[in-house]
Amino acid sequence: MFQAATYSLKSNKRLCSIKTYFIFWMVFISVFILSIPCLVNALESIRVKVGVLKDFPPQYSISKSGEPQGFAIEIIETIARLENLEIEYRIYDTWAEMFEALKTGHIDLIPNQGITKERKQWFAFSDPVETFPVSIFTRSNEHQISSIKSLFGKQVAVVKLNIGEVLVQNESSIIVQKYEHVEDALFNLLSGNVDALIFPEPVLWKLATNAGIADKIKVVGRPLTEILRAISVAKDNQMLLNRINMAVEKLIGSDEYKQIFTRWYGQPEPYWNVKRTAGSLMALLIVVVVFMGLWRYHSMNLLNKKLQKSLDKLSTAEEQLRISHDTLERQVKERTFQLTEVIGELETLFNNSQVGIMVFKGEHVFHKGNQRLADILGYATPMEMKRCSMKNFQLTEERLHDFIERYYIQLKNKEMNQIEYQLKRKDGTSVWCTLSGKALDTVIPADLTKGVVWMVDDISRKKQDEIERERLLLKLQNALSEVKQLSGLLPICMHCKMIRDDKGYWNQIEAYIHKHSDVEFSHSICSDCAKKYYPDVDLYDD
Repeated sequence: MFQAATYSLKSNKRLCSIKTYFIFWMVFISVFILSIPCLVNALESIRVKVGVLKDFPPQYSISKSGEPQGFAIEIIETIARLENLEIEYRIYDTWAEMFEALKTGHIDLIPNQGITKERKQWFAFSDPVETFPVSIFTRSNEHQISSIKSLFGKQVAVVKLNIGEVLVQNESSIIVQKYEHVEDALFNLLSGNVDALIFPEPVLWKLATNAGIADKIKVVGRPLTEILRAISVAKDNQMLLNRINMAVEKLIGSDEYKQIFTRWYGQPEPYWNVKRTAGSLMALLIVVVVFMGLWRYHSMNLLNKKLQKSLDKLSTAEEQLRISHDTLERQVKERTFQLTEVIGELETLFNNSQVGIMVFKGEHVFHKGNQRLADILGYATPMEMKRCSMKNFQLTEERLHDFIERYYIQLKNKEMNQIEYQLKRKDGTSVWCTLSGKALDTVIPADLTKGVVWMVDDISRKKQDEIERERLLLKLQNALSEVKQLSGLLPICMHCKMIRDDKGYWNQIEAYIHKHSDVEFSHSICSDCAKKYYPDVDLYDD
């Protein structure tokens, strides 16, 4: 019977073990299935409620417009941007109120707080975002306190739920005074109610600097500890913590993090800041003014008389100035009207001139021209040439450089004489023109970038006539070179046929004709002379 009972008990245990195993896997599968939507929606936008302190610089503070600001605020807003979180701020007066709000679920996270063993029992922390040195502060004229051992028997201020309270909670020889706000602790230190204050350095220095009392306190000894600061969330909000950690990993060490850190943890403002300097100068000025007031008291009546005379003169001067102003204003109006008329006349002359006018400014850029210029260069209006440069009006690149070197540069020292030059029209053809230029700058050497005006006249017809005339002249010269005739009376001997020249010498007829023409002679014999002088030789056939 005992064996049967034992076997039955073992069977029941095995059955319970199987049931337990089955229930475990069913629970695991259910949890995995339920977590799938969370994993899918991990990167979806969620709204988180963020708790911040009203006054805890440089971590938290409230701007004049009522918006939270500070190092922790910029860090959490950068994380929110990286992880697609929507932030709703809740502002609290004390750490205790904010901790309680996170514990009870009224907020989802605290942007930046120190990591301690006690707080780890309440919250889950992200990876650290910064480190705070925690030190002992005393009044600046205190010289007896140099370390934590010097605090034995002393009144020491701490802030409730701050790391300072943790550091001295086991020191029974220290008289601890706890305060809700760091401002209360700081001003109790300054007033002498406590001998020292234990608090994170950056926050207290920022607070003292903002209050203008940074010169009233000092740090003694080495930091008591360094506390890591991180973003805290509720223990059960692991999904939010994972998203925050991913963003912290991206942010820490980045240029953006360095900029945020520098912006809120720059060098503390020196004692002689603008405010203190201005205050000291103002106090000194007041003393000088009082002294000068006493010294000048006896001469006040005389000064009043001089002042009255000065006021009378000033009144007279103001009246004269008003009259001069009215006269000047009238003259300006008249002159403006005259200048307007002159400008109108000049504009009319410019636009209706029978000679083309072009103005270049800067680096040979077309600035202005008239309609005659547009007609010469084949453009519809001068506005078509607005974006052109001198290169657009030159036939080739080489001609452009030659023109600048030979003619344009000369304008620095004098007005250019009129030249005949070929310009390029809009359609690419050439047109013969006369050009004359002048720099607008009257200083010598002139600054040509201020502008150069060119007068342009079309001489295409004249050039064609000259070419035709040259062609005809050349043709005539060629004709004359081909035909040369002797003219006038030639004195010739009736017997020997020699010709007398202008100098009275007698020349053979062939020599004289050869000298005065292009005729060449070859000698032969006529039939009559052949019969006369060579009768025996039959030179000609009958």
